Amino acid sequence: MEALSSVTESALDESQLDGLSPVQSEPFASPAPSDASFRAAFGSWLGGLGKEARDLSLLLDRDDAPEALRRFGAETLNQLLHAADLIPEGVDDVGYLETLFAFRVLARELCDAQPDARAADPSGTLARLAGEAELIQAFLGAEDYARFGAVTRASRERRTRDRCATDLLESPEARSAAVAEAQRWGEGYRPRAFGAGSHDLVRLLSFLRTRARRAA
Repeated sequence: MEALSSVTESALDESQLDGLSPVQSEPFASPAPSDASFRAAFGSWLGGLGKEARDLSLLLDRDDAPEALRRFGAETLNQLLHAADLIPEGVDDVGYLETLFAFRVLARELCDAQPDARAADPSGTLARLAGEAELIQAFLGAEDYARFGAVTRASRERRTRDRCATDLLESPEARSAAVAEAQRWGEGYRPRAFGAGSHDLVRLLSFLRTRARRAA
């Protein structure tokens, strides 16, 4: 994921919105999610991002957790801090939803690769996020979901605040700093409303599809 300053020339370009609708996704298990379901879910995720920052911090900071679970915490926390540094005001709803989608895609991939990973997280954070990835696939469609997953995987080791995910696992000092920063950010986070506007879903879908297709 790149800096989101290009959102006004990509996701918000009206010419890109023509013909786009959130319901143009591939078939989904019945009953198919409605636009109202998407708006409610995504608005709820945005509202809970502050708590999610704390939950992911706890996954990373658990010395007794399996390495795969702690790596998931490191990767997602690093993505969150990267977004917090770069998302401009005015498009923070779309920018943070991209980050929230990335959390869920990574969680689903971990659970698919290691089915026992859910049991290693008594907080239920990993299982919840993995389960919610299905809604993202319904929203984006299978092809763009796969593209978005590839973009997300490519960002796993990006450096944020001069640290990468591996640094958070290997260096207690880097880990403590990232955990403290994420928790402070979570305490001060105030979400913007999402879903009230009739074009919110179209704007989000256009942004994510443009980003994924450009990176393909």
